[in-house]
Amino acid sequence: MQFEAKNDGSGNPFSQDVTIPWNSITAVAAKAKCQSLGAAYDLISNPEWMVIARNVEKVSINWSSGVVGSGCLMSGNCLNGNACSYSTGTSDFGPVAGRNSKASLTLSSGSLIWDFSGNQWEFVDWYPG
Repeated sequence: MQFEAKNDGSGNPFSQDVTIPWNSITAVAAKAKCQSLGAAYDLISNPEWMVIARNVEKVSINWSSGVVGSGCLMSGNCLNGNACSYSTGTSDFGPVAGRNSKASLTLSSGSLIWDFSGNQWEFVDWYPG
């Protein structure tokens, strides 16, 4: 399922499947909203993002050819509709109703991660100084 930060009307973030993410928020506000959920919450850091990216690139199903390092990695809604992406409105949907399979990536654990690349940019945590 897709889980994306949304505003519940009170200004607090929450996750809900198949929703439209916030797209008009500053980096400072995004960090504050994440942290408002509790001590264990924050924006993803660049090192954390890179660990996921490295994991994804080592899983054959994420590659257009089915072979690691051959072809392209699935990239979601990039509006160009190539072998690894799609443009909104295509009919190549995966196992989740209403979701394009090119928007999901499989981790080495077998878990799916949705919208990791493509469609909308995301803030990454920064370190002061």
